[in-house]
Amino acid sequence: MRQRGMLALNMEDRDRLKVLHGSQRGCITQCQAGQALELSEGCARKLLAGVRREGDASVVHRLRGRPSSRKIGGSRISTAVDLPCMYARQA
Repeated sequence: MRQRGMLALNMEDRDRLKVLHGSQRGCITQCQAGQALELSEGCARKLLAGVRREGDASVVHRLRGRPSSRKIGGSRISTAVDLPCMYARQA
């Protein structure tokens, strides 16, 4: 399920990838990677498994770049904006 293209990473994600790639190359141990990421050794192993399985995209949150499911529709927003005006006119 690898998808080619640009991957939007913030600085925290880049730092995580740098540490995880170092662990993959054998420069640091998984325990040291977990300490560097301020995670447990088990969490570091899970991240490493994700990087091996899915590539660098596994570090990025899966919902990044997608619209929120809690977003309010445009007609509903305009109704909410108009409500105070309607009640002010009645008083």
